[in-house]
Amino acid sequence: MKKRFWRSLILGGWFATGAVFTAAAMKGEAEAAHRPLSIASQGHGDELGLSPFWDWKTIESDHFRVTFPKELELTARRSAAYLEEAHLLLSGLMHWEPRYRVQVVVVDNADMANGLAAAVARFGMVLFATPPDNWFSTAYYEDWLRLLVIHEYTHILNMDVTRGLYDGLRVIFGDAALPNSIWPTWMLEGLAVYLETRMTGGGRGRSPYYEMILRAAVERDLLNNPSYITLDKVNGPNPLPPGGETPYLFGYQLMNQVARDAS
Repeated sequence: MKKRFWRSLILGGWFATGAVFTAAAMKGEAEAAHRPLSIASQGHGDELGLSPFWDWKTIESDHFRVTFPKELELTARRSAAYLEEAHLLLSGLMHWEPRYRVQVVVVDNADMANGLAAAVARFGMVLFATPPDNWFSTAYYEDWLRLLVIHEYTHILNMDVTRGLYDGLRVIFGDAALPNSIWPTWMLEGLAVYLETRMTGGGRGRSPYYEMILRAAVERDLLNNPSYITLDKVNGPNPLPPGGETPYLFGYQLMNQVARDAS
């Protein structure tokens, strides 16, 4: 009798919790549909320097909702076209397709090239349209916006995946239990750099800067050397070049080797 009681109590708790999370997720999704800048409203707008007083506009495509300041409409429409192209190129390759329109914010309010992506809580993507300086590793590109879209959407497709048990947990807890989101940085960024290189005519995998660092490390016998880089240091940080790009460069090399071995 006691066992049945506790089993019923636990199951009831699970269903109640699931109902709360599901209702909250549905409510949030419904509100987001009428709110053009959901990323800012989640508390990230201040961190990214976004203002609610800008004249925000939103356009939708088959798989994306793109939000942008009015003056960036042409850039946003180009982004939407590149996003749909990226979906066509990558979703089959990654064996995954998000079950919702991915939120994308396009801005150029900073003099830096960057992008952000997260699948947890359907955060989405932030694309900084400003191209990189010539001295930076990402300067090796044909079309900056296209490369950026492919890199960031790779993150979304990779981190959003759930199957089996995690599909059930996702029904109960919403877009929170996403196991790929806690991959090591070198794996996340290595895969994104690999695909930005494979899917474009540029990419950091073709960067002379990356090649220079790798050649110098090989010439001085510093690979797998504790004084420079070992497998346990691939995630960074590393005070030696390439510094904060350590997981990008060596993550790419490791992912590229995995792809070669699998082919």
